[in-house]
Amino acid sequence: MNNLNMTVNLVRTVHPTFILSHIERQPENITMNYFCKLFIDYPQNIAQLASLIELFFKQKLDKQRYLDTTIFSLSLLKNKEFQPKSDDFLFFPIIIEVDLLNEQYHREYIEQIILLLNYLNTFNIQIIAACDFENELPQINRFRQPENKIKSS
Repeated sequence: MNNLNMTVNLVRTVHPTFILSHIERQPENITMNYFCKLFIDYPQNIAQLASLIELFFKQKLDKQRYLDTTIFSLSLLKNKEFQPKSDDFLFFPIIIEVDLLNEQYHREYIEQIILLLNYLNTFNIQIIAACDFENELPQINRFRQPENKIKSS
């Protein structure tokens, strides 16, 4: 049996959580992608959300709704894929894109995103984060598959 067949057979027999735990680990020499997309379901207009973000950061967004700090950049955008009647977070009306500017500050960067998410949650704004480090963000801001409910007979 060649190595490829052995690997395929091994993968078929290994428990899925074992595979996931090994896929999620990254070798030390691989850098993490710190780009983060926040999908936002906000019933008000984007200008009102921009005001909330400006209050939080104590800094004005520019005309393109862009904010630059010493640690990260942030863009507030209308979602081009928005679909009004969709329940899928990918089609929420607003997106915030955040990107780390200096990896030296990655911990502070993640902490700022956590604080922003918690702040916006105080206004009951539904936000789903999509990023490589989403497991470090508050549970309420992570995509979760709907649980399969077993109906009792």
